[in-house]
Amino acid sequence: MSANVLFITEQLLKDRTGVSTAIDGNKIKPIIKLAQDIFVRPALGSALYSRLQEGVEEDNLTTDERTLLDTYVTDCLVWGTVANLIVPLGYQIFAKGILQKTSEDSSTPSKNDLDSVTQYYQNYAEFYKQELINYLRDNYS
Repeated sequence: MSANVLFITEQLLKDRTGVSTAIDGNKIKPIIKLAQDIFVRPALGSALYSRLQEGVEEDNLTTDERTLLDTYVTDCLVWGTVANLIVPLGYQIFAKGILQKTSEDSSTPSKNDLDSVTQYYQNYAEFYKQELINYLRDNYS
């Protein structure tokens, strides 16, 4: 089993949010993995998390596991990914240091603006993470 099995796709993220379709998937996929590690794995626990990764990779999820992924994990992961995309899309690390990306036709947000937008989406992720945890508690067996 690969530790890099993702529970959502780049396209699903773009379809469910305001994330631009022009953003390269190579910039999104590592953030999906990060959001899984930050929000989903702690909520599911290591054993269930590993089982779901295995089930996705081997295409043998049970009906209950599919319901868990589609109904609870996906929302948590979508908004956790968006929250964690804000800074990487606005800044890039180069040999000379960290540079903020700009363009001639747009204004550059301040760090406080970026933090505010990040928190906005993080609140959604935390909400759905709690929904996921509540579901797991109610359906322990």
